[in-house]
Amino acid sequence: KQIEKAIAELMAHPKLKKYGRPHKTSEPEHITDTESEFVVTYLKHAYADRVIFEFKVHNNMDDVLLEDVSVKMDCDMEGLEEEGCIPIKTLQSSETLSTYVIFAKDPDTFLTGSGACVLCFTMKEVDKDTGEPDADGTEDEYQLEEVVVNVCDFMEPFEVANFHKDW
Repeated sequence: KQIEKAIAELMAHPKLKKYGRPHKTSEPEHITDTESEFVVTYLKHAYADRVIFEFKVHNNMDDVLLEDVSVKMDCDMEGLEEEGCIPIKTLQSSETLSTYVIFAKDPDTFLTGSGACVLCFTMKEVDKDTGEPDADGTEDEYQLEEVVVNVCDFMEPFEVANFHKDW
């Protein structure tokens, strides 16, 4: 159910809907501690010619607004080239939104490897009385765990009614 919701959001996104439905979407995986200031999970949306990494970011900090939230990735895998990033414009306290990193993929390459990830953002304190964020923010980074890509991320399960007959 969580995967179907993520696919529906991806296909409804104005900048991503042109890619259509992914061939396969992975289960979400945590790349931060669940008790940290920012809780980040990621999903991989696999297509024949690209991979879209979706990072769901939850802001656990009270009275702090995050702006221009994105993930900087260092993926050194053959056949994979970064095409762009779609940042989160504003992330309120206790809110969860997604940022995306899009990679072109050589359709004839079977990807395996990992990539280092850093959460980048501008942090602004929010006045408790007025609810207004500071005019000036502080640019910051937060180290995330690596993302992992395997050949199985691009394989769809195939159901066989009668294995012995089809074999």
